[in-house]
This record gives sequence, structure tokens and C-alpha cells, in this order.
Amino acid sequence: MSTLNPNIPTAELSRLMTTAVTRMDNYHLKLLTPQLILRIFLDEKESAAHQILRQLQQQRGFDWDDLVRRVEMMAHSNKGRNADFYFTDDFGKEIPLDDESLVVIDEGLTIAKTREELKAGSGHVLAAMAQPNVTTYGVLQRIGVTAAAVITLLGEIAQDGTPIIHDFVTEAQQGNTAPVYQRQELLRELISLLSLAQKRHTILVGPEGAGKRTLAYSLAQLLAENKGPGNLRSLVQINETALLENPLAAMRAGLRRASGGVLLVPNIERFFTDRLRTVFPEQVSRELHKAFLNDEQIVIGTTTPGIYDQLNNNRIIRQNSNQLGVPAATKEETIAMLSFHQLRLKQEYEIEITREALATAAVLAGQYIKTIALPAAAVQLADRAAALVRMVTQEHVANLPEIAPDGRLDNEDVMFAASQMTKIP
Repeated sequence: MSTLNPNIPTAELSRLMTTAVTRMDNYHLKLLTPQLILRIFLDEKESAAHQILRQLQQQRGFDWDDLVRRVEMMAHSNKGRNADFYFTDDFGKEIPLDDESLVVIDEGLTIAKTREELKAGSGHVLAAMAQPNVTTYGVLQRIGVTAAAVITLLGEIAQDGTPIIHDFVTEAQQGNTAPVYQRQELLRELISLLSLAQKRHTILVGPEGAGKRTLAYSLAQLLAENKGPGNLRSLVQINETALLENPLAAMRAGLRRASGGVLLVPNIERFFTDRLRTVFPEQVSRELHKAFLNDEQIVIGTTTPGIYDQLNNNRIIRQNSNQLGVPAATKEETIAMLSFHQLRLKQEYEIEITREALATAAVLAGQYIKTIALPAAAVQLADRAAALVRMVTQEHVANLPEIAPDGRLDNEDVMFAASQMTKIP
């Protein structure tokens, strides 16, 4: 008897296979089959395989419900053949594998390695399921889900099922982004830099929490409304998880999608360190450096003033980019920005939020929280205060008499939260 190496599947694939194990009795199965695993992919919306299938559905126009019915029938009818190989699920139980399950996992690992990835995820296994040597091939082939099509989309989905990149212009056009406060003067300065004929790459420099990324997101909303520079079609940010999983593939995917638009790179200094302090492999940083040397996409980076002084010693940065200072928000700007968070706070914490409480958060954060700038300090304070109110209201915590269990965030609640955060009575 042999056991599947636990280092072969990603945590995501292991979780999905464990879910399939819990359903085996429903299908009267003694072996874990690829048909049942595929059936789980169709249910698990956060999985990479599901995300890829949904994208292919949009492209190919196939009937999702019909696919589910067919895979359901296959999962019931195909009992599998014992591979004399076992999978150790997330609870430590050893589960016998069907021989085709072993094939798709092994082939999925091969696909992963050709992409310089170390483990097989659900997307890799889905690509293996679409190959002619397994019985899942037919049901996928008839709707146009080929191995090549799946492999192409692997470059857009991280192993945990989240997109490798976010295009905030597209998301805004689809109504999938929250509105943000627009700092009009800073936006005008940013747009003027992006409209230059040359040297359009821009580094946003400001203290932590000043809203550098939010400034870029507000630019994306203008672009979505065709109000920004007309020659920019996208504003792309790379998923941080994807950068950790497969930094080179993620960087290349981000640059490719940002072609003709903007690539937003938070904490850009990570890609300009020396070899002793490097965060990413040299080849990853080199890909970004090359983007500074051409005009295929505009790079907008963010950093803090002290780090920028060091960063500007780099010839690529100094000769090919401009600096735009992003100061901390004023009290008035912060109050206006917090109004954009009012609905979110109400929905997330299930309490009422008064505008006076948000104004108090802006004032107190500006006076007493010095570790992070406005508006982020005020947002953190508002979140902390809302969490306390929700905790007292829903969990009836007896040792917080300072917070009234009324399900309503008011000035006193914010002041108590501020004293807890700053340790100032």
C-alpha cells in the first residue's frame, strides 16, 4: 500500500478532496473518484477550478446546470478501480484512490511543474481531467472545456481560487467596486503626470495610511467613467497571495493585463532591494524594472518618504519616474472619507452608525493615533469602536459598562475605543 505524498496537493486541493471524502457515502463509493472530485469543483465557488469553469462558461456559453446533472450522474455510476494508493485527508484518515484519481493528480502535478509551480491545485487537476486518458474527458470536451483552455486560464487564477490580478477599471464598470472619496487636487496632479509624453511612471509618496492606494482606486473610477486620460484602458493590481505563490507568473500576468493601462504596485521598494535584502527572485524584480524602461504600461508605485529617499538613488527610478506627494488627509477630508465607510460599518457590524461618531473618530485619531496617518487611523478607530458595540450588543459582555448595549455607535463609544487603542484614559 502506498500513500499520496502530502506535499503534492495544495492546501486548497487537499481541502476539496477532503470534502469529496465526506460525500462518498452519498454516492455509495468505496474509492475516491475524479468524477466525485469534479462534482465538488462545481459546488465550491471559491476554488480555482470553479472559477476557471465559470470563465469558460462565459466564453463558451454552455449550460451550467446541465453540466452539473451530467457530472452528478457520472459520480453515481462510476465506482472506479482500486489504485492501491491512499490519500490522507485533512482529518488524518486514509482514503483509497481510484486509479484515474491518481492519474489526474499526477498529471496535475506535471502541469504545475511546467509552470514552475511546486504543487498541484484544483486548476491543474481540472486541466488533467480534460485530457483524453481519463473518463471525465468526454463530459468536459462536449462543452468546449479543453486542457489547453484550462491551462490558459491558470495564469489568471491563484491557487486559492482568487484572481491573480484585479483590474479596477473593469470592476468599476461592472459595478463591483465600492465608491471612494476623490481628493480632487491630488487626482488632477496625478492625471497631469500620466498625460506626459514621456516619463509617465509615478511614485506616490506619503506616510503609511495617507490613502495612496485609494488615490489610485479613485483614478480607476474616473477611467471607468471615461473621465481620465483617454489612452488608459485599465488599472491593474497583482494579488499579493499570487505574488507569494508564483511571483514570476503573477508579475507577468499583471504586466500583460496592464498593457495600455496602469500597473499599481504598493510598496514598490520590495522590487528594488539589493541582493542581501531581496524579497522576490531577481527575475521578478527585473520584469518590473523593464516596464520602467518602456511605455507599454504605466507603473504607479507607492512608498513612504524615508524609503523614497533611498529608492530615488536607483537609476531606473530616478531617470524614468516622477514623484507625487500624498499627504495625510485633513480632518475635513477624513470626515468626508469616513462617510463612504458608514454603510460598510453598518452592514459588517450590524449596528447603527451616527455621523457624529464618525466625526469624533476623525478628530480623536488625528490627535492621539500617531502610528498611522489619517484617514487610515480614523478608519481603524471606527472599526474598533463598531466591533466593541457589536460585541456588547450581541454577546452581552458584562465587563464593558462603558459601552451601552443599544446597537448604536455614538461619540462615547468612539472615545472609549480610542482610550483602549492609545492607552490614554
